Amino acid sequence: MVGRKGKKRIGESQGRKRYLYAVLYAIVLGFSVAAGSNIVFGGDVSLSYTENYMKPFGITSLLMFAAVSAASFAGIQVLLRFYGRLRLLFVYPAQGNLQRGISKQEIAQKGSSIRVELQQAVSQPKDGVFGKRRGFLLVLLLLLVSWLPYLLSFAPGSVLDDSLASITPWANGTPLTNHHPVVYSLLVGGFVSLSKILPLSLNAAVLLYSLVQSVCLAGTLAAMFCRLQRAGVRRWVLAAGIGYAMIVPYFPAYAMILWKDPLYSCALLWLSLLLFDAVRKEEVLSDRAWQIKWFLALLGTAFLRNNGAFCLLFMAAALLLSGQRKRFFYTACMTVIVALLFFTVQHTVYPLCHIADTEYTEKIGIPLQQLAATVAYEGKMGEEEREFLLKIMPEQEWKERYAPCLADKIKWTDGANMEYISQNKRSFWKVWGNLLLKNPAIYLRAYGMDTFGFWVPGVQNRYGYVDLYITENNLGLHQTDLIQKLFGSTIRPLLKKRMIWIGSGTLLWMTLGGMLLDILCREGSGSKISGREGSGSKIPGSKISGREGSGSKISGGEGEKGGKGDWIIYLPALGNALTVLLATPVAFSLRYVYVFAIGLPLYVLLPFLREGE
Repeated sequence: MVGRKGKKRIGESQGRKRYLYAVLYAIVLGFSVAAGSNIVFGGDVSLSYTENYMKPFGITSLLMFAAVSAASFAGIQVLLRFYGRLRLLFVYPAQGNLQRGISKQEIAQKGSSIRVELQQAVSQPKDGVFGKRRGFLLVLLLLLVSWLPYLLSFAPGSVLDDSLASITPWANGTPLTNHHPVVYSLLVGGFVSLSKILPLSLNAAVLLYSLVQSVCLAGTLAAMFCRLQRAGVRRWVLAAGIGYAMIVPYFPAYAMILWKDPLYSCALLWLSLLLFDAVRKEEVLSDRAWQIKWFLALLGTAFLRNNGAFCLLFMAAALLLSGQRKRFFYTACMTVIVALLFFTVQHTVYPLCHIADTEYTEKIGIPLQQLAATVAYEGKMGEEEREFLLKIMPEQEWKERYAPCLADKIKWTDGANMEYISQNKRSFWKVWGNLLLKNPAIYLRAYGMDTFGFWVPGVQNRYGYVDLYITENNLGLHQTDLIQKLFGSTIRPLLKKRMIWIGSGTLLWMTLGGMLLDILCREGSGSKISGREGSGSKIPGSKISGREGSGSKISGGEGEKGGKGDWIIYLPALGNALTVLLATPVAFSLRYVYVFAIGLPLYVLLPFLREGE
C-alpha cells in the first residue's frame, strides 16, 4: 500500500513537471509571436531606426499572446492525446510487440479500431534500400544529382566577401587573421594551392571545393537518413525527408558556397548523430571508433567557427548536469578538453605565428547596438557615460549609423575610434552596465530588433539565406553557366526566382517542439513503455488498451521506445543557437543556424522513434 502511494506521488510529480514544460513552451512561443507582430521591418536590415523599429505593446499584443499561448498548449495536448496513432503513422512498430499487449477478446470484437492498428503493425521490411551500404550511396547520389543544376548553372559556386577573405591570403599574400577561422582558411588555402601546383585555374579550384563540400553535406544527410531507417521510420517518411533535401533551395545553394557554415553545421549534426547512437546503445560510448568520430566532430565544431568552442562548453555542462552524467562523464570531459585546446591554440599558437585575433568589436555587436539605441532614442545617460561614448564617435554619427537589425554599420564605421574600446574594455562594460540599469526597456528593444529573425516564427529575409553570386573581385573569379554552354539555354532565372522560405525562427520552434514532445512522451510515467508485458504503461491517446479505460499498453521489448535522455541529441544545435543569440551581428542569417535546416528530419521525428535497431 505504501509502495503504491509512493508511486502515485512520483507519478503526480512527473505529471506536474510535464505540465510545466508544456505551459512554458506555450507561453514563450506566444510571447515570440506577439513581440514579432509589433516589429516593423522595412525589408532591408541596413535601414535606420526610423524604418526598422518595435512598436509598444498594447491590448492587441496581449490578446495575441493569450491566443497563441492557449492554442499552443491545446495543440500539445492534442499531440499527446493522439501520440500513439501518430507514432504508428511515422514509425514501423517492432514485430510482435503490438500484438502481445492486446487481449484476444479485444481483437475478436467486430468493428474494433484495434483491427486497423494491427493491420499497420507489420514488421519493418527486411533488407530495405537503406539496409546496406548501397542504400547510403543511393541517397548520396540522389542528393548530388538533384543539386547538380545549381552547380552547373552557377559554376564554380558562390563566393562572397567572407569567402574572399579566406582566399586572398593565399592568392595575394594578405595577412592571415582569425576573423575568419584559421583552420577554415587553411582548408581553402589547400584548394587555392592546387591552382598553383597543378594546371588548374582558380575557378577550377573553387569548383573542386564546391564538389568536395557537396559530398560532405550529402554524406552527412545520407548518414542521418540511414539512422532514421534503422530506427524504424516508415518508407514514405524517409522519402519525404529525402525529397525535402532535394527540393528546398538552401541545400544545393549551401553545398556550393564557399562559406565555413556548411561544414561547421555538418560537424554539429554529426555530434547529434553520435549522441543518437550513444543514447540508443549504451556500449557505443566505449567503442573506439565512436570515440574517434566524436573527437573529430568536436575538432570540426571548435575550429570551423569561433563560437564553436563555446557551444562545446554548453554541451559539456548540460551533459554533466543531466541525469546521465555518470554515463557521459568521459564524453563531457573530452568535449571540455577540445574546447580548451581551441582557446589554447587561439591565444598561444596563433600569436606565435603572427596571426591576428578577431577584432574585439566583432565580439560585442549586440552591446554596441544597445549603446547606439540608447543614444538614438535619447535614453537616460550621465556625463561620464556620454563622455565615453563621444570618444568613440560623435552623437550624430551614433544616430546615423544605428541600424537596429545590423550591427556591422556600427562596428565598421569609418572614422570611429573602435580601438578606444579595445584599450578600455573595463570602462566599456562599466558604461554598458550603467546604461542598462537606466534604460532596460531600450536595451531589450535593441536586443529584440537585432535578433528577432532567429526567434520569431514565420519571418524570413533574403539576407544570409540563399546567395547565388560571386562578389566582384580582382582574382579572376567569375561564374559560368555551363548548362547554357552545353544546351544553348539557361535555367538561371528559374533557379534565382525559385525560393522556399523556412526562416531561422521557424526552424528553431520546430526543433524545440520536437524536443518538448520527446521529453513529454519519453520521460513521463504516462508515456513510458515497459519492457514487460502487462506492466500497465501507456501511450497517450492510443485506442489500443490492455484494460478498459486505460491508455495503450504496448510491451517494450527490443525495438520499442526507450528510456530517458534523448533530449541530449538536441544539445549541439541548441548550444549553437544560444551562442548566436548572444552575439549575432544581424537579425537574419540562416547560415548561422544552418544545422537546424539539415537536422530537421531527425529533430522532428526523434520523439516517435523506437529504441532498438
